[in-house]
Amino acid sequence: VYARRPLPGGARRLAALLARPAPLAASSGEALHALHALVVRRGEPARQALLARPLVVSSARLAASAAALGFAEIRQATGPDPAALVHALLAAAAEAGPYNGRAAASRALP
Repeated sequence: VYARRPLPGGARRLAALLARPAPLAASSGEALHALHALVVRRGEPARQALLARPLVVSSARLAASAAALGFAEIRQATGPDPAALVHALLAAAAEAGPYNGRAAASRALP
């Protein structure tokens, strides 16, 4: 049995996440909505940067939820297990091309 709880780190951790526009993965609607809510508080440019990133999800239900939030590029993994999510993340990253720190962040943030 496990308990879901937010990770510590606050604004610094979120800024680091937004500065690296690599694909993201979501395996729960709760986590996806929590991330979206945190980014919305940072303003529209941050929200648009998040929604423009490739997103890998573990199910069709989660893909529909991500689309409703406004994510533009959603890839459904072949299953909910970690290996399937990692495989889909690697494929999404390969299609998106290399990310190189500041140059990638400047392309992602309007």
